[in-house]
Parts: sequence; structure tokens; C-alpha cells
Amino acid sequence: MMIFNPQVSLLELARDYPPDFSGEKIRGLPEEGLKEVENFAEQFYWCGSDCINVFEVAGRIVRYLEPPYKEFSWGEFLEKGSKIRENIELLSRNPGYYFDLEKKKPSMSFIRFDGKLYVDNDGLHRTCIARFLFYYHGITHLHGVELREYEVNKYTYRLFLQLKNYIRDNKLIHLEVLPLRRKLKRIDGPGWMREYFHVGIRVIDRRADRELELGEESIFEFLCDLVGKKKSGVLRWIGF
Repeated sequence: MMIFNPQVSLLELARDYPPDFSGEKIRGLPEEGLKEVENFAEQFYWCGSDCINVFEVAGRIVRYLEPPYKEFSWGEFLEKGSKIRENIELLSRNPGYYFDLEKKKPSMSFIRFDGKLYVDNDGLHRTCIARFLFYYHGITHLHGVELREYEVNKYTYRLFLQLKNYIRDNKLIHLEVLPLRRKLKRIDGPGWMREYFHVGIRVIDRRADRELELGEESIFEFLCDLVGKKKSGVLRWIGF
């Protein structure tokens, strides 16, 4: 970290004194993958005006049918991003947009998933600028942003995937597995909320004309019976 010199442009600083993160690739998280995993989130948090550590942002959500995602590093994006020059000009006219605590207008929104932050919708150019700008100012947190967080039951989600793949690979067309998610409670206040869910799976057995609702342990037992293996063998098979 170095002290910011207002007489030197952000682009010049980034070229001459690149931060360690400058070479890190900006990751793309496909929206369709996120939507499936959302079904196994035991907690969901939303706040209309929160703060984030900009150095925890790993990338952005890639929308369905969006043009192919081109992977830049943060440094490359600061140089080549299609809206970077426009946003740097706006920075020079209104630096308070980045430093003030009030809700951002225009808005910036983020998703925290699997412990990592991703830009949701518009805002990747401004996030990139904020990372470099804050690095040279020695600060970390961007305020006034919309934030959504998902806490996923990875074990149940992994069992769901293994079961779904086993049914597909073995052509068990009489069976269908679907996510099961029921809201348990919600707490909220002005501009924020947190919801809690029970997650599991639904198994539709058309041959037996029945439908099962299975929680974490029941899914494992069902998978063992279906595969015909002992528990230890199934644990090794699914990678636990």
C-alpha cells in the first residue's frame, strides 16, 4: 500500500505501482449455476445499503445468453474495460461517490456466495476502480451497496448432485429428484432481512406412484440403498 497522490492519475499509479491483486483473474460465476445452488441455501440475507470489503470481490455474475465471458485480470480490466474511461472521468468529478456512506446512486449490488463476493448486475467497472483507488488510499470498505448472501448446505447439495447423476447415468427414468426448500422463519427491519430454510430433496418414484421428502441423513440412506453399497463405500464414492 502507498499513499495516494492526487496529482497522479489512477491509471498511471496502477501501471507504475501495481498492487499484488492486479494480476488476479476476474472470475465469472454463471447465473444458472447459482440459481440451482440457491435451492440449498439454509440462510438468505439481503440489505439495501450495506458495506463490503472491495478486496474480497472475486468477479461477477455471468447472465444466461450473455456474450462469451472474456476473462481479464483486474489490472487488464482497468486498462481495457469498455466503460473504464467514462467511470474514471465520473470519479474525477464526484469522488464522494466512492468514499461517502450513503446508498449508491446509481446503485451497486453484490452477491456473497461460498464465501466470495461477486458483482451482481452493473458495477464491475466501478468495483475495479474502487479496488485500485482504495488500495492507494489505504482503505478497504465500500459503503451504500446492495448485498445478498447465501449460506448453502454443501453436503446436501453434493448428495443431490450425486443422486441426480446416478439416476441419469443408470437410466432410472422412473425416478426424478428435485430440490426441497421450506422457509422456517424470517427476521427483518427497515432495509434488511434474513430468512432461514429447511433444505432437502423430493424424490418422485413413478413406478411406485409415491413421492418422498428427504432431509440430509435420509438422502444419504436412500442413496446407499439405491447404489447398493455400504455407507463407507458411498462416502468414498461421493468424495467425503
